[in-house]
Amino acid sequence: MLLNPDTQLINDALYKMFNFLEGKDNVAAVGPQLVTKSEMVQYSCRTFPGYRDLFFELSLLSTFFPSSKIFSRWKMKYFDHDELREVEQPMAAALLIKREVLNKTGNLDERFYMFFNDIDICKQIHNLGYKIYFYPEAKIYHNIGTSILKDRSRMIRIWNKDCLKYFKKYKYNFILYTVLSLGLLISGELRILFTKIFYRK
Repeated sequence: MLLNPDTQLINDALYKMFNFLEGKDNVAAVGPQLVTKSEMVQYSCRTFPGYRDLFFELSLLSTFFPSSKIFSRWKMKYFDHDELREVEQPMAAALLIKREVLNKTGNLDERFYMFFNDIDICKQIHNLGYKIYFYPEAKIYHNIGTSILKDRSRMIRIWNKDCLKYFKKYKYNFILYTVLSLGLLISGELRILFTKIFYRK
């Protein structure tokens, strides 16, 4: 069970997730519905990102058109997160994985410092031919961003580095990778500047 320290189990969420996995040989992992203490549902499901998805993210097209299955394909903001469905990658803030499958993947890739390790482990699970499900019957409180908000500038730089590690591992293309590197560098510095201006203590 991958579980962030900024989460809190609700009722029998863990039992429901375990019960859902039991007896399903082709299903390797399940993610719950993440909610805030005010019961607001968080968008926690993702597809595996491609270069086009990062372009839509960095250009803010995914923000301007959150309901678009093209511009918001990666973070699935068009999905209401209120129904059972197979997904590629639930956030690992809370993710239950069968031990035998996790052992086959070699566990979490320690080259990822903090981000994209959940994408990576789900990618490995899919490459082995298993399915992953989002299961909203199980609910877990998630105070998202607790650790990240402590040092926004540093977290932005780490996110960018881990993003590049993922693309180098799975989707390396010299030209596209170089363009992505430049895009992350420029957008990262702009986000850091924004952080310093608007999030001063």
